[in-house]
Order: sequence, then structure tokens, then C-alpha cells
Amino acid sequence: MTFINENAWDRAFRILLGIALGYAAWISWPGALAVTYAVIAAMAIVTGVVGWCPFYAMFHLSTKKKARA
Repeated sequence: MTFINENAWDRAFRILLGIALGYAAWISWPGALAVTYAVIAAMAIVTGVVGWCPFYAMFHLSTKKKARA
């Protein structure tokens, strides 16, 4: 049984978004906005690498196509 609920394009987008937000956090480091960027970046990268989004799971959403039987 697989728990992956993200498609390949969704995962790639999350990883790229995480990298961009990580860079934004790095260039504006001391401050509350930088910490917010860093937390969101970490969440985006982790969910992109793992392929499972808890928000999607909570609302029974998925961007991954269903396997044909």
C-alpha cells in the first residue's frame, strides 16, 4: 500500500518553491519573515521529497493518477 499523493510535477514544484523560499530566508535572515520563509521552505522540500502531503491526506485529495486495474 502506497501513501504517495503527489504527482511528479507537484513534487518538482514543491522542491523548487522550497529552494526559492530558502534563498529568500537566507538573504533576509535576521527577522520574523525570514523564519517564516525558512519554515515554509522546509515543509515544501520535505513534502516534495517524500511525496506525501498531510493537507492532501486530510481532505482526501491527490494529484497522482489512480492506477488502472
